[in-house]
Amino acid sequence: REAVVDETFRVSETIKDLIRYLRRDDENHEIRRHLGEAKILQSDLLPILRDHWEKTELFDVVLR
Repeated sequence: REAVVDETFRVSETIKDLIRYLRRDDENHEIRRHLGEAKILQSDLLPILRDHWEKTELFDVVLR
C-alpha cells in the first residue's frame, strides 16, 4: 500500500511539474510543441486518466 501511495505522489508531482512548464511557455509555444511531439498526452496522460480514475487527487491534477 505504501508503494502505491508513493507512486501516486510521484506521478502527481511530475504532472504538476508539467503544468508549471506549460505556464512558462512563450508566445512560440515551444514547450507545448515539444510535449506534442513526445506524445505525452496519448502515451502518458490519457492512460493515467483511464487506469487511475478512482484516485481523485491524481485524476484532478491530470485534468488540469
